[in-house]
Amino acid sequence: LALYFAIMTLTTVGYGDVLATNTTEYALMIVLMFIGGFMWAYIIGAVCAITATLDIKKIEHQQLYDQINNMLVDMTIARPTAARVRSYLFQTE
Repeated sequence: LALYFAIMTLTTVGYGDVLATNTTEYALMIVLMFIGGFMWAYIIGAVCAITATLDIKKIEHQQLYDQINNMLVDMTIARPTAARVRSYLFQTE
């Protein structure tokens, strides 16, 4: 019973008017609340992922920054020069 109320509170399902009356119903409700919580988390995550990829210019700039940063590391460019390049890229965003 305590686990049931804990899960109901953590998943923010609420207490409502329909209550479980025996152990089987409690177990079923716990499983259903977990499924509902995971579905809610998945939906929120998907919306956040879509929102994060809406700014195409920013994504392209980040990819360019990553490519140039990898090139600076691969070519073992001196730290002061690499820092100036990174600073320039950061300012051109």
